[in-house]
Amino acid sequence: MSALACPNHVPPSPAAVAERCYASAYQALAGGDLDNAMRLFGILALMSAKDERAWIGLATVCERRENWNVAAGLYGIAGAVAPRSAWCHFGRGRALDRIGERALALRELDLAEQATSDNALLDAIEEERNPS
Repeated sequence: MSALACPNHVPPSPAAVAERCYASAYQALAGGDLDNAMRLFGILALMSAKDERAWIGLATVCERRENWNVAAGLYGIAGAVAPRSAWCHFGRGRALDRIGERALALRELDLAEQATSDNALLDAIEEERNPS
């Protein structure tokens, strides 16, 4: 039924659509459906380019596919959108380390450490700095 045929129909707000898209993308990622997660996070990035969750989601998919160069770039976009996000810096540092950019990786890990007080993330940062 079209909106014209149902005059009381109120379409969802763009923010509500973005939230549904994020929830579906996250569910796909959690379920290992990387193709669908990539599509949905990509749609979210187009709908809401300033939502770092879209860029982090895209970067996470690339990490799982071991496409470290692209992951580093996407985390860089996420960090530009949310410069105080410890997760953006942590992800970028991890990806940069995987492509042999150790000095840049350590710089990003330092920024992540400065941006968080979360003990689990601090432990993960330390593990990245000093792998066993």
